Amino acid sequence: VPYLGILTEVLGNMNTDHYTYQELTDEVNLYTGGLRTAVNIYGLQGSDTYKPRFEMSGKVLYSKVPKMFELFEDILLHTHFDDEKRLKEILAMLKSRLLMKFQSSGHTTAALRAMSYSSPSAKLKDMTNGIEFYEKIAYIEEHFEEEKGRLVENLKSLARLLFRADNMMLSYTAAKEGLQDMETMI
Repeated sequence: VPYLGILTEVLGNMNTDHYTYQELTDEVNLYTGGLRTAVNIYGLQGSDTYKPRFEMSGKVLYSKVPKMFELFEDILLHTHFDDEKRLKEILAMLKSRLLMKFQSSGHTTAALRAMSYSSPSAKLKDMTNGIEFYEKIAYIEEHFEEEKGRLVENLKSLARLLFRADNMMLSYTAAKEGLQDMETMI
């Protein structure tokens, strides 16, 4: 499960078939109002069960919707997970960012950790963005030479499992004119 959290950080920050990660950042900034990946947890109404979801979202002007879908496809289906040097850089940045988050909002981190012992959804959140996630990131970074093969394979495996047409749900918010040609793009 922690690899889901790593996947959200890696996507859009590594080379793809069509762009280096620097070029990809430029394309995202030039054509969109930002692209984002996240793991969110949704409770089922009238039930104690929940469904984790991997999400990718973006904001664009209507004229740039085709470009956003092109970028989504490249990021989700054509990321080069085997660039070990870049993976190590991303892990180091992520570890640092998590430490800063813990220091600036320790009360939230502590509450999430405490809830993770009694709530399955809080446990998942802790495993993908909390203390347990940090511990996994720190371990992989400190033992990178031994862990890099497993990391690359887990990321590739997750991408194959998650990013399939039969596993996709699309939510699109726009005025009526923004919905034109949507079916042809998906």
